[in-house]
Amino acid sequence: MTMTPPVNQDGLLSVKKVPVWRALLSAGCYFAFYFAVQILVSIGYSIYLYATLPLEGLSAEEQNAMLEQASFEDGNYLMIIMDLLIFLILAIVFLARGKTFHEGMGMKKTKFSNVLLAFVAGLGLTCALGFVMILIEVFFPALMEDYNNTMDASYNIRSLIPYILAGVIGAPLIEELIFRHLISGRLSRGIPRVLAIIIGSVLFGVVHGHPVQWVYAGVLGFVMACVYFAYDSIWIPIAMHAGFNSLSVLAYVEALEMNETQQALFAGMLLLAEVAFVAFGSIALTFLFIRREHPVFHKEKSAEPIAPAPAVQPMQSIYRQYDLSGVGTSIPTVATMSAAIPAVETSTLSADRAPAPSATAENAESITPIEPIEPIAPIEPIAPVEPIDSVKADSADGAGGNL
Repeated sequence: MTMTPPVNQDGLLSVKKVPVWRALLSAGCYFAFYFAVQILVSIGYSIYLYATLPLEGLSAEEQNAMLEQASFEDGNYLMIIMDLLIFLILAIVFLARGKTFHEGMGMKKTKFSNVLLAFVAGLGLTCALGFVMILIEVFFPALMEDYNNTMDASYNIRSLIPYILAGVIGAPLIEELIFRHLISGRLSRGIPRVLAIIIGSVLFGVVHGHPVQWVYAGVLGFVMACVYFAYDSIWIPIAMHAGFNSLSVLAYVEALEMNETQQALFAGMLLLAEVAFVAFGSIALTFLFIRREHPVFHKEKSAEPIAPAPAVQPMQSIYRQYDLSGVGTSIPTVATMSAAIPAVETSTLSADRAPAPSATAENAESITPIEPIEPIAPIEPIAPVEPIDSVKADSADGAGGNL
């Protein structure tokens, strides 16, 4: 069952639309910023190499070979430096603009099961890519030979930990933040979402160095952009990207010195593992899109408007309502507040029961106010009467009773 989060949560779906030019300008600025940081770090590193390497007395070819070798050996460290620098600058920019850290980075909370499914899907994608590479090597052997040489040099198997930090942690975090959240996300505010996903995926493929990488990185970027918009959280594509890059660590194991029997055993186990990862990765990717929380290529349907609660009718006053428009601002008198009595046929009433004419606002001024009653002097208290003795009363009655 899909579940739609509240609209007030920070994310792409709660952001208002902007003009097309503003969306393009915002995405272009972040893309230029990403390249500018890389160029600055490369320039600084080149200055460091020229200052530290013994290049004097060497030919130009020898100098280039030495610089290239040093760049390959320190490539993972340079990536770590670039990722940290980009991350810190973006954090400062977002905080300076009054945004919270998780809002600027798009790091909305999501279920751990979604992150786990995305990681497994990334493993399946990279294994599926391995089978595709076998077919490409059959039809384009020269192209794949050049690609394999480039990738073998970039793996730098002599330093496994820096590669994990750069390729499995740093690259997924920064590249998803730039290309999914800040490029495709900003573009989707001004242009259709599917077009924003395509542009971000093409740019993501182009920034990778080899033509073979342009293709599969673009496809991978498209899938990760879809899951990003499906869950409105950057953690999902980061986990998928990390899963995709994590199997590259097997190049370190493959490069270890092994005899022919060990190599054959390793190749067989690797083939079985790749088949299993493709199967589980396909299932995980399917579940991700089945349980998605938001639509991907069309606007999210707004929730059914809740009917407003009926207004509470005020209690009817026990007093009658009167039209005081003609009275003015003065305090109404008792006469003006008297209700008009409905007219009744006088023929049905006797003369002594005929209703008196009602006082209205027109004749209210003609009514003379009642004069105040003078206070009455207080009455003096009556002195208590002495009780009558019954014996004396009887004797008195007897004396006066004989005539």
